[in-house]
This record gives sequence, structure tokens and C-alpha cells, in this order.
Amino acid sequence: MADSASITAVKDSITPRLQAMLDRARTGQSFLIRVIYPMYKQMQLTRWQTENASEGNSWTPISASYAARKKRMYGGGNKYRYYPSLGLTRPIGKYPSYPGEGTKTMIATGRLFGAAFGPGSGMPEGESFHRVRVTDTSLTISLNANKKKTEYFKHANEARPITQFGPVSRALFKAKVKEYFAATRRTF
Repeated sequence: MADSASITAVKDSITPRLQAMLDRARTGQSFLIRVIYPMYKQMQLTRWQTENASEGNSWTPISASYAARKKRMYGGGNKYRYYPSLGLTRPIGKYPSYPGEGTKTMIATGRLFGAAFGPGSGMPEGESFHRVRVTDTSLTISLNANKKKTEYFKHANEARPITQFGPVSRALFKAKVKEYFAATRRTF
């Protein structure tokens, strides 16, 4: 008679736990994109609308001379040109009007706002400088400031921070992540 061999499956407790860990990691990316990334975008929008007051500190005011120039340029006022041969200044049109009519800080920096907010900002020229990297455990958002058109990003961020959130916003992010982990831990 020939020898026969058989394999008996042994039920273990580690396989389902490992599978649950893998499933949670796979859903981590979708959670970050579905929940955390829209929170980031809403907080950026609120930051710009409130001139950073939503993050605890308002942006430093601009100088008086620039405030006057900005009011003229972004408030929809007249554009003038000096004609040296005539010794006269004549109106040549109007400046576009921006939200706040030149009184808001960081308005008319559409490229910077587009880079900070990302797709859907309404500023496609800036959106191309927005970078998002998602792994199973992290979401990294960066502004590509390595090109000539974006070198002012660094200076603007030093004077009026747009890349860091205040304690209240950080607490909201943490609460959502804790809520997510509490919900996924139940699968163990």
C-alpha cells in the first residue's frame, strides 16, 4: 500500500489580524484623500479669507506706501500713463477689481493661493505648483518653489505664514485621525 499524506489546516489567530492590518493600511490612503485633504483645503480657504486670523495670528499688515499702491491697483481704480513729451499724465484704462478692493492682505497672489490650495482654487496658474504625496500613513502637501515664477513663495511664507496651521486646526486634524483609528481598530 502506498503512503498517503494529508495537510490539515490549523486555525490561527495571527492570519486574520495581519489581514486586518493590511486592509487598514490600504484604506489609510483613501481616508487621507477623502477626509484629511478636503479639511486641509477648507482650512487654507478660511485662512486666506480671514487673513490668517483663523489660525490664531493675523498676517502682518503691509506698509502704508504699499497699501496706497495696492488700493489703487487692485481696487479697480484708473490706470495712468505719463507722457514725457507732453509732460502730462493721462488715464489709459482701469485696474481690475479684486476681492476687498485692494484692502486685503495676500490678495492678487493667485499663483501662491493656487499652489497652497491646489485643484479647484480657481487659480490654474498656481495649481501646477501644488504637490500632494499620499502614503498609507501620511499626506504631504508642498509648494514647488524652485522655479523663477515661484521664488517669491518663500519670502511671502516668511512674512505671512501659509504652510503651518495653528493649534486649533492641528487639533481638528488629530481628532479626525484618532476617530479613524478608533473606528478601524474594531476589526482586530
